[in-house]
Amino acid sequence: MLFAWSRDEEATDLGLYASRGVYQYLANGLVEHASECLKSFIQSYKAESFEVEKKTLENATKSISLDYAPDSPLLNCCSLVLAAVNKKEGTQPSLDPMRTCLNQ
Repeated sequence: MLFAWSRDEEATDLGLYASRGVYQYLANGLVEHASECLKSFIQSYKAESFEVEKKTLENATKSISLDYAPDSPLLNCCSLVLAAVNKKEGTQPSLDPMRTCLNQ
């Protein structure tokens, strides 16, 4: 639904619409729903022929794979926020994405 809504507008970054759903779920403590919201949005984003790549962030002991959309900084931000929340929840292998990005 969020992706369909984003296509009705002349948005420069469709991630704005994904972030509305993801952050609302996170604000209510519904991490799984936030993850599913982002996953669904990214699937629709790919289906519309937008570019999405898998990026792996690594440190000495752990790594995490994230979807990366070159044309959508807000979509990438949602992915990083969810990775950080999942790290705190202990639901997936993760690392400190900001430290990794800064070291590159």
